[in-house]
Amino acid sequence: MVLLALFEPSAGGTRGQPSQVAHLDELRRSFRRLQDDLSSLAYAAYLAELTDLCVPEEEPHERIYEAVIDTFTLLEQGIVPAAQIARWHELRILDLMGFRPELDSCVRCRRSLELGMTGAGLGFSVVGGGALCPACRSG
Repeated sequence: MVLLALFEPSAGGTRGQPSQVAHLDELRRSFRRLQDDLSSLAYAAYLAELTDLCVPEEEPHERIYEAVIDTFTLLEQGIVPAAQIARWHELRILDLMGFRPELDSCVRCRRSLELGMTGAGLGFSVVGGGALCPACRSG
C-alpha cells in the first residue's frame, strides 16, 4: 500500500539523507484517495518531485508548501483534469520562485492577448520570458 502524505517542513538535515525522518506528530494532511486513481497519483508524484527540485533546501517556502497542498487537494477531488492541475501548479511554482512568464500580452509588441488566441497562433519566447502574439510569432 502506498501512502501519500505531506509533512510539515522540518529544520535541519539534507534532502535525501536518512537522518531526515518525519515524525507522526508532524503529519499535516494525508491524501489517501489519490491512491485510487493511477493518473492522479502519477501527477502528484511528478509535481512533488518537480517542486522538490525547484525549491532550495536551505530556504523555507511556506507559500510553495501551501501550493502543493492546494494542488494535491484538487487532484484528490478529481473535478478538474489532472493535466490542467499540473500546468497550474507548474506556473504557480514559477510565479512563487520569481520566474512568472508574461501571459497577458505579447512580450515583443505588448499587444494584449485575448482569451480566444490559443493553439497554433501563439508562440513562446524563452528569451523574452513570455507569450508571443500570432503576428510576432510568424514575423
